[in-house]
Amino acid sequence: MIRIGRGWIICKSGILYVSYVIVVRSKKVFMKAGWRLIGLIILWLFQPLSASAQLYQFRHLTVKEGLSQSSVNCIMQGRHGFLWIGTQDGLNRYDGYDFRIYRYDPADSNTLSNDWIWDVLEDRSGKIWIATWKGLTKYDPCTDCFTRYLPDVNNPGAISGERPASLCQDKEGNLWIGIWGGGLDRYDPETDGFVRILSHPEDPKTLPGNLVRDVFYDHKNRLWVGTWSGLGLGEKQKDGSVTFTRFVHDENDPRSIGSNHVMSVLEDHTGRIWIGTRGGGLNLFSEKDSSFEHFVYENENAKSISSNDICVLYEDSQHRFWVGTFTEGLNLFDPVKGTFTRILQNPDDPKGLLSNNVYSITEDRSGLLWIGAGGLNILDPRMVHFRYYRYSRKNKFSLSNNDVSSFYEDNMGNIWVGTKGGGLNGFNLKTGRFTVYSHIPEDMRSISSNHVSAVTGDGSGTIWVATSNNGLNRFDPVSKKFTHISAIQNTEGKEMIDIKYINDLCFTSKNILWMATDNRGLVRYDVLNTQGKSYKSIAWADKIIDLSSLLTLTAGSGGKLWIGTWGVGLLSLNLKTERFSVYPVHEKDTLSLAGNMVHVIYETRDSTGRILWVGTNKGLSYMRPDGPSCGKFRHITMKNGLPSNIIYGILQDNRGFLWISTNMGLSRYDPLSGRIKNFDIYDGLQNNEFNLHACLKLQDGSLLFGGVNGFNLFRPEMIMENDYQPPVVLTSFKVFNKEMEFGKSLTEIKKIVLNWKHNFFSFEFAALDFAQSAKIQYAYRMVGVDKDWVFSDNRRYVSYTRIDPGDYVFQVKGTNRDGIWSDKILSVEIKVRPPYWRTWWFKTLGVVLFLLILYGLYRMQLQKLLALERLRVRIASDLHDDIGSALTRISIASEQMQAAKDYNRVIRLSKTIGIISREIISTMSDIIWSIDARNDTLIQLLDRMQDVAFSAFSMKNIKVDIVQKDMKKKKKIPVDYRQSIFCIYKEALNNIVKHAHATEVKIKLLNTDRGFTMEISDNGKGFDPEKLSKGNGLRNMRMRAERLKAKLEVITNRGMTIRLSMKKL
Repeated sequence: MIRIGRGWIICKSGILYVSYVIVVRSKKVFMKAGWRLIGLIILWLFQPLSASAQLYQFRHLTVKEGLSQSSVNCIMQGRHGFLWIGTQDGLNRYDGYDFRIYRYDPADSNTLSNDWIWDVLEDRSGKIWIATWKGLTKYDPCTDCFTRYLPDVNNPGAISGERPASLCQDKEGNLWIGIWGGGLDRYDPETDGFVRILSHPEDPKTLPGNLVRDVFYDHKNRLWVGTWSGLGLGEKQKDGSVTFTRFVHDENDPRSIGSNHVMSVLEDHTGRIWIGTRGGGLNLFSEKDSSFEHFVYENENAKSISSNDICVLYEDSQHRFWVGTFTEGLNLFDPVKGTFTRILQNPDDPKGLLSNNVYSITEDRSGLLWIGAGGLNILDPRMVHFRYYRYSRKNKFSLSNNDVSSFYEDNMGNIWVGTKGGGLNGFNLKTGRFTVYSHIPEDMRSISSNHVSAVTGDGSGTIWVATSNNGLNRFDPVSKKFTHISAIQNTEGKEMIDIKYINDLCFTSKNILWMATDNRGLVRYDVLNTQGKSYKSIAWADKIIDLSSLLTLTAGSGGKLWIGTWGVGLLSLNLKTERFSVYPVHEKDTLSLAGNMVHVIYETRDSTGRILWVGTNKGLSYMRPDGPSCGKFRHITMKNGLPSNIIYGILQDNRGFLWISTNMGLSRYDPLSGRIKNFDIYDGLQNNEFNLHACLKLQDGSLLFGGVNGFNLFRPEMIMENDYQPPVVLTSFKVFNKEMEFGKSLTEIKKIVLNWKHNFFSFEFAALDFAQSAKIQYAYRMVGVDKDWVFSDNRRYVSYTRIDPGDYVFQVKGTNRDGIWSDKILSVEIKVRPPYWRTWWFKTLGVVLFLLILYGLYRMQLQKLLALERLRVRIASDLHDDIGSALTRISIASEQMQAAKDYNRVIRLSKTIGIISREIISTMSDIIWSIDARNDTLIQLLDRMQDVAFSAFSMKNIKVDIVQKDMKKKKKIPVDYRQSIFCIYKEALNNIVKHAHATEVKIKLLNTDRGFTMEISDNGKGFDPEKLSKGNGLRNMRMRAERLKAKLEVITNRGMTIRLSMKKL
């Protein structure tokens, strides 16, 4: 369990952020250690800072990174987390990765009213108001539309001037607009207009002036208006009007406001009102007597404000008071002491303030401070903990060279810093100054070379300095003199041991100094008798191992000297027996050393014994040198979270964490949990690349790590993890790589409806933690497609293809800069509409239609069966009526013939039987013809009708004329139609033959669009209609016509005409 606390402590060097940690492990609370730790932190904070120590390191965003312009007039973070930056050339929306720029377009009214932005404010409803050089603009994210408000002399409800300079919203939600040259306006949402409040010189209860630069509402609901004619304090009256108290500068009153040019008004956390002026410095308003206390620039006082021309005031969440000036940089103000810490631009400092023209300051929700000065300057409070020391041309007491090679702390607490090219530096933490010891060719008592590779001490106060190209130096800090040692006497012979190229130094006792060299291997040197011994090679496992190139040395607690080599791996020397052990790399043995280039060796202890940590070119290896585990290494590499496998330095802090410097940053490793936290240049490190040997733990627990661009000094306990949970927003949605337009801001989109054809779409998203966007990790999933979260590292886009129609939910979450996952999950509903043939209504319609078709087929089949049944009934009826009647007649005639005795009568009866039999044959033939499927076409019907007509009329010498029109002979007709038409036709012909006594017959068969007509006319004697209606023939014809739903007409006039009319065949 870890309990964390934070606070701010005011010290000589300014107001510093404090974090303290009380570590509780194994249910045991180390309270004494906790209080001791707090005390050490306080002591740390009260140490003076070196002029070359960069306490305030800024990260920068400029035009190069996409900012529209470098003059930043205002900065505001909206409710969705985006940062809105107003410049003198456009409005910028920043998501931590990209800038979206909004500009004025004269051809498009849905744009800004001008590119010069004075102020930006988000009201309670989420609308964003932009004060520009020419008018006020309102942006509505719900519609993604801009509305311009411009002055209009003919409209008293229009905005009073074209240059709104300041915006604020009071507790009641009223929007107030301070206008340069137009006084003060209050926006009326009911009329979408403005209420004007102007200055009247003759009325002291009005504004001091109409040139308004700042508008501010305090917690007492009082309106403060900074004008170019003084300060106005507004009180709202019962009738809704506002009366003002004026505060103007009086040269004869030292307690009056310092200047009439009021630029900024601020209420601090205690409720005090501060006024920043141009020309009159910083002013504190007294509630008791309405007087002002002044804080102004003093030429002889470095702790006074840097300039009297103040542009902006800001108090952050930790109650730090910031003052931005027009031309003299940034100030951190201590209200208790009344002192200022100046933060100025330094052209030699790449992490310093970009410009001394500070126009805007704000703090985002994660605690980052944003300063508009020559671009965006971002101050991370955590970066304050990594003190940064580097060379500065303007500071003679700075570090001599940025390429740091080694450190050593002597008994007096002085820190000795070796550099590659700048000699030796003595650093006194108490004074904060560096003393440089460099090589002077004409001075034999100066250091032998400026290329220092290692620094150590023998405990007596003497400092030993190794160089990479000119031997060893013994340095006396009292006399400030160096003694050069380029060769030492060999105890085993007369030859001297050349020690010109030294990589590392290590004392194993007060007098015995070991050197890792590039030319003579391992060298043992007795500093008292000035003799030594060289180990250039050793025999091991039937091999001779060359020790000509050694990198690092570490004195172990078990009577061993640990040696890191270039290419051979790890060696150990038993100091008593002088026997070597070798720990090389075996490619097939995963328990062997990770790499053959050993850069650093470090020993720690835990409850079970010693642990040896070995930093190589292929990762970090560790083993327990005591017992059976000796020589069996475990490994920590980039796969486990290290930023690089090239390890340069290892230190253990007082909490048991290992700090590991690499070729790509600094890592903190927890041996208990295995968790790794990485830091890089954006956290305030000197560079991502560190140097071999350049690390040291000081007596107070502070850690030093050096690299190619200076070194960092920090208290590990003060490096805390950030618990900020950034929101995740959607920044882009594309279909087929084309941005989809919604008519509103993407932040307002909760549901996206897609057509089934949109089978390729993509999301882009961002977690709005602006500290270090590159360190933010993401995880996403499409509920309904992805089974689990997909972790995409720092990739912040995803594409989906061929998503089946349906309802889904796209979700994405992110970490903050410290890798802590946020609980704020972005969810967007996705609905993919199916094609119409896969919709429920179409499927339902299809089912219904299918059932209807089945029902129709069933009805057709049923109708066919019913028609067949009716046909059978008709045939049976015809057989019964015609055949039955004929057979009855034959039976009667037969009986009569049997009873007749007259021969002639018998002959007549036999003839009658013959005639009836032929009628039966004809009737049967007609019935068989009508039901034969081969006769379903019109041609078959017409042929049959012609055959019957010519056969019937030829015997009576009746002339027949048949006319056909539009009769499609191949067309099929239903059997019942064919039968009924034919039977009516035949009955009509039989009546003519038997009764009409006609000589001519005309038959017309017409099948036009009007319908089918069959007309049979003769020139016979005609019939009496009354007698005709009583006959069976006509009755049968009418019955058949009714079946056809046809009209049957019988016309008697000079013969008889029978006309059948029905629908078209």
